[in-house]
Amino acid sequence: MTAMARKFDPAVINVENFAASNPAEYKWMIESAPKFEFAQSMIIAVSKWGSLTERQMAAVKNCMEKSAQRAAAKANPAPAPSVNTDALNAAFDKALSNGLKRPKMRFEGFSVSLAPSSGKNPGALYVKSGDTYLGKVVAGQFFSSYDCDTATKTRVIEIMQDPTSAAIAYARRTGNCSICGAELTNEESIKRGIGPICAGKFGL
Repeated sequence: MTAMARKFDPAVINVENFAASNPAEYKWMIESAPKFEFAQSMIIAVSKWGSLTERQMAAVKNCMEKSAQRAAAKANPAPAPSVNTDALNAAFDKALSNGLKRPKMRFEGFSVSLAPSSGKNPGALYVKSGDTYLGKVVAGQFFSSYDCDTATKTRVIEIMQDPTSAAIAYARRTGNCSICGAELTNEESIKRGIGPICAGKFGL
């Protein structure tokens, strides 16, 4: 397209007019578009119609606010909370000595696994809810992810400090071992939260 053709192209005119009237919103859309499909769709809408609907503009502003919050949190991160994982570390160390390569325990709403010794975070404890990464514990501090809200963060810290009680709660709710996830059929195992084989491997 020639410069003259671009000058009279309705799509170009629509975008230029929108950008002049809404510079902050347009800047966010352009910067976010390469990795955010929603921003891409808003640019397309502007080029086609010359404006956004009230709901679309509200959604853009909401995304802008969240982006600003993430940037502020990244620039001024809050100190990672301390967490006592002595009990978990002792159980995982025992499991390693018994031949388990990557020990793991299941609790209410999340699981904790030991990072591989050959990885980039040897000795760290990874926290996940299903496939969602919630954070990690390194040197006694819990570094949470964006997917870990305040309530979940508090629960993770509390459970890690008393994994035995949490294992019992998990077993009573699900009927499964908090180590391997297998169904517990023995009343004593359910009370303990761990099957006899797993209990022996983890020293619990």
